[in-house]
Amino acid sequence: KEYRALSSYDSSGILWRAGGGFTVVMSDGAPCKAGARWETRLYMVCDKSKVESEPQYLTICGDDKCKEIAGECVRHVLWESAVGCPLCTSSSFVELGTACVRGVRNVSYEYAQECYGGMPLPADASNVRCTVDIGELFTTADKVAMGFMGILAIIVIFILAERALLYKRLYSRYKTMQLNAGRSRAAPQNDDL
Repeated sequence: KEYRALSSYDSSGILWRAGGGFTVVMSDGAPCKAGARWETRLYMVCDKSKVESEPQYLTICGDDKCKEIAGECVRHVLWESAVGCPLCTSSSFVELGTACVRGVRNVSYEYAQECYGGMPLPADASNVRCTVDIGELFTTADKVAMGFMGILAIIVIFILAERALLYKRLYSRYKTMQLNAGRSRAAPQNDDL
């Protein structure tokens, strides 16, 4: 195999891809054809299972030949490796926990994104002490709905109390009228004597 020397490394050519991996473009290499210079594109792909892997020289890029896509002076190298993964940090993991029951819960962790090295996956924990925060049980929409229902309940109680007082006054008037009507019938009239 013949290897061409690269005269510079283009650090602005590093492009991180979502899900891990990056592309490094090394350009301005030794002269190639018709004034062009050799360029190498290294595609690092994150694969945690491939700790000790080797790069592969690509001749086919998708459905086409790589020469037809980028030209004859561009070399494409694919390297699937754990080195292509970002380092694990505290944001690489997500905490999964059971509900808080009688003041305890179980906690486990899993990867939120593929990563390698760096911070290790935290150990699972059992019987972790916890408290239930009433504010976390309800969303903002729940709180607004409960406030609205509370206001409606106060209005209904006010209307019922006002109606009860009104009916009490009316009943009191009715009893008074009934008493007065009974007295007027029972009293003798002077004309009959």
